[in-house]
Amino acid sequence: MARILYFAHDTPQPSGGVRTIYRHVSILRKHGLDAFVVHAEPGYRYPFAASNAPVLAQRPGLALLPGDVLVAPENFPLENLPQLPGLRCVVFLQSWSLAFQGLSDPLAWERLPARRALCASELLLEFATEFLGLTEARLAPDAVGPAFQPRPKKLQIACMPRRMPEVAALIRDLFRLRHPHLRHVPWLEIDGMGEEEAAALLGESAVFLCLGRMEGLGLPGLEALASGCLVTGFHGLGGREYARPDNGLWSGQEDVPDCVRRLGEAVDLIQHGDPRATAMIEAGIRTAAGYSPERQERELAAIWKSWLRDG
Repeated sequence: MARILYFAHDTPQPSGGVRTIYRHVSILRKHGLDAFVVHAEPGYRYPFAASNAPVLAQRPGLALLPGDVLVAPENFPLENLPQLPGLRCVVFLQSWSLAFQGLSDPLAWERLPARRALCASELLLEFATEFLGLTEARLAPDAVGPAFQPRPKKLQIACMPRRMPEVAALIRDLFRLRHPHLRHVPWLEIDGMGEEEAAALLGESAVFLCLGRMEGLGLPGLEALASGCLVTGFHGLGGREYARPDNGLWSGQEDVPDCVRRLGEAVDLIQHGDPRATAMIEAGIRTAAGYSPERQERELAAIWKSWLRDG
């Protein structure tokens, strides 16, 4: 049986991309496929999400076999992928903005030994074929984990500032200046947290400020919708797939003044028990339900069984 080797970065910080790689491998093994996560250093295992996915080490030397399938993120050193007879390569595309991070020459995409791609969103599927020449791209939808669900709410604003730290600070300070009657509302940052801790904070937060920027999909926004937050902020382009006027108070990308206004509106709606907030929250939960682990498992297993059958 062919081995499916998902290469992943060794990272000291929580990473949605690495977490998804572990999910993929667990799904494929559940369906009887010989899949592994591959990290660079012996003994490393991603510590921020519970998973039974088996891990192999790339160093000092990973013995590759004819028929193995190498799956590498778009920001992996793709030019260094081995080119052995019978070896197949797949790009796992979770971000369009990092497409050149692992290459010394942007035009190297034309020379890579890969034409297949797993794409986490419709945007990435289009990007893979139009810009990267990955002609056999397939949609492998991301999923919101079961830990993300509504819990008893507190009047607090949660945000994940990693992509836009300066903008997050600017919005926070302008919010306090523009809405003095809301200065008592706590502002909580999700940073350096594992999945369970982040899910607990989102679950109890009434409002989530989405700070998406140059996203392939934008999983934090979806996780906040699933957690029953009233979501406001920026969808980061990739989030256009799920961000709609009925499920959140979305602003134009990096329109900070409008975002500050809408953030104040969101908190006011929650404070006054406005039925418009309830309707948006319920719409958000329904939206997030479309990104279920069951859908991810079903579609991912079908892709791999098709690829392995076709060679």
